[in-house]
Amino acid sequence: MDVKGSFTVAGNILNILQRTIFFGEVMVEAGKIRAITAQSTGPLDGTPFILPGFIDAHVHIESSMLVPSEFARLAVVHGTVGTVSDPHEIANVCGVAGVEFMIENGKTVPFHFYFGAPSCVPATVFETAGDALDAEAVKQLLQKDEIFYLSEMMNFPGVLNGDEEVMKKIKSAQELGKPVDGHAPGLRGEEARKYITAAPLNLPRGETSDSENISNGYRYQTADPVLYGRLKEYAEEGRRNPTEAEIILWGFLSGKKLEGYKFRRQHIAGNYIADFICLKHKLIIEVDGLIHELPENKENDKVRSQQLNEWGFEVIRFTNAEVINETEKVLDTIIQKLNHLKTNSEAAFSSPSGPGAVISTDHECFTYEEALDKIKGGMNIIIREGSAAKNFEALYPLIDEYPEMMMFCSDDKHPDSLAAGHINQLCAGGVAKGLDVFHVLQAACINPHRHYQLKHGLLRKGDAADFIVINNLKEFKVLQTYINGELVAANGETKIASRPVTPINKFECSQKQPADFVFPLHKWGAEQENIEQVMIIEALDGQLITNKILEPLTSFPIISNQICSNTEKDFLQMVVVNRYKESPIAKAFVKNFGLKKGAIASSVAHDSHNIIAVGVDAENICRAVNLVIEAKGGVSAVYDNNEKLIPLPVAGLMSADDGYKVADAYSRLDVMAKEMGATLAAPYMTLSFMALLVIPHLKLSDMGLFDGDVFQLL
Repeated sequence: MDVKGSFTVAGNILNILQRTIFFGEVMVEAGKIRAITAQSTGPLDGTPFILPGFIDAHVHIESSMLVPSEFARLAVVHGTVGTVSDPHEIANVCGVAGVEFMIENGKTVPFHFYFGAPSCVPATVFETAGDALDAEAVKQLLQKDEIFYLSEMMNFPGVLNGDEEVMKKIKSAQELGKPVDGHAPGLRGEEARKYITAAPLNLPRGETSDSENISNGYRYQTADPVLYGRLKEYAEEGRRNPTEAEIILWGFLSGKKLEGYKFRRQHIAGNYIADFICLKHKLIIEVDGLIHELPENKENDKVRSQQLNEWGFEVIRFTNAEVINETEKVLDTIIQKLNHLKTNSEAAFSSPSGPGAVISTDHECFTYEEALDKIKGGMNIIIREGSAAKNFEALYPLIDEYPEMMMFCSDDKHPDSLAAGHINQLCAGGVAKGLDVFHVLQAACINPHRHYQLKHGLLRKGDAADFIVINNLKEFKVLQTYINGELVAANGETKIASRPVTPINKFECSQKQPADFVFPLHKWGAEQENIEQVMIIEALDGQLITNKILEPLTSFPIISNQICSNTEKDFLQMVVVNRYKESPIAKAFVKNFGLKKGAIASSVAHDSHNIIAVGVDAENICRAVNLVIEAKGGVSAVYDNNEKLIPLPVAGLMSADDGYKVADAYSRLDVMAKEMGATLAAPYMTLSFMALLVIPHLKLSDMGLFDGDVFQLL
């Protein structure tokens, strides 16, 4: 079989859009699907399944410690054919040049990298980054064909307060028709609504008098307060004075009388008023009088329908005469259309976030209640299962409840985790929980394509031949992965060759001395009579959030006027070293790393990627940090006479080596950290988030201890 020419793959074919499975053949020619033929009406027992490839809907490739070309080599083995990739990490180090490096390296392999324009570089003003992207730089990136969206808007205070630079970035994405990703951990209620709608850009927001709590995520929006007021007046007038045809039709549509479908009448949708609307299935019904037969009104109706289509609505038009004289035929047409939409046909996959959802995704929800609140505000929720942050258990019920608004992502995944599995693991986990397999696959394959307007194939005639073959719909073991008709992975082995890499980096700090890492008693104000407690960062396994706790000063050994770690109570010393220039070292105490000896360090420290380290004493911390400095980036571990380092010469974030070798080296480093006492599932990943200021509650930047609740340095 010539995988680059014409070939046929047989198996049980899944049509996720139509919720069907049948045995048949996929015929590929010149990288495209020429035909899909059914040879039986149902699946054959014991036969592999063919389905569209998986998409990671939000990932920082850099966190895998692999360049894009190496990430792809590992990902395709697990059936991933593309990623919605935020190059935010390398942008914080190298700016626009870093983003361009990711794009160009990604082009060297058969894989679909859909990059975004980083929105928050630096993430805050309370840390030192290697570069910055202002609104003009973001606009220039968004204009590139390789950039598909505005990456996660972490500066939610800036959105809520209408910060000028923040709003310019969002506006640029809107003007170019590209989605805006969100990042608002814990934000709920009215603040969440204001964030989702980017309210300073989109006022006012409200509901018509017959609206109720809308659970499908739709929010209409008008840009002009005067226009909104007029629309509301017209809608109320329309309800008071319905036509004969509207009275007849409302008699069948009101109160869920039509086969349980909920309709509203005279409902504002963007700059329009819909005669009748089913929000759940995004169907608008218009009833037209004779005036609509005029040429100019026909053209206006056409423009109106096109705009509503862009917002994800289907529009059916009837004349007054049809409703009055052919009522049953009209009702049959409406029911057929609704049933078609309900079965998740392709028409149902327009973006479910209404025109009011400007910031339209969030992957930071920690609880079901938070995610549900954001769904009702119009957001799509991306369930994250990374190396450290894991939210699947909390959020998975939403997949069956809101299948059109859910996606899967890894966000941050270390190389050993990527070597073990990817989105296929989330699919297997969802089915094991009893979820509808079509809903699971909708989240894994279809919704990212629909939301971000991606370019890969969805296993349809004429599409690019991007599909996978798996053993069954329980284990999701990937047997083959095809991208553009090329066999890129088979039976657990990648077919993509490694590519040469020329590193890009910024690393300017010099070697340190143990004395630089001591914790002097006076720094914590312990010499003042009124201060008797030490604030501690409490790391949480499997979460990015941290707690802030207070511990009596008496819980720490005091030696030579220095506060020392208490390994019995797991209070360890942590530091952040500025890697871009010489400056004082920031210090704090952290709980739950569990180290009993030595230290670990990393130049992967979200989001500015200074050097972060945790250890039992100044000497070991200094050794671990200096290993990273000498290599101009890397992850290290030291204790006694033992030292390990994985160099990360590409921006201090990524290796230039074979991905499987990096995964193996990282596994051995992880084992060493756990031999030192580390109790966290992913100690290095968790360590990297201890400097992530945009996640509450207490973090450490190179400038000092930071309170995420009040958003300021302490």
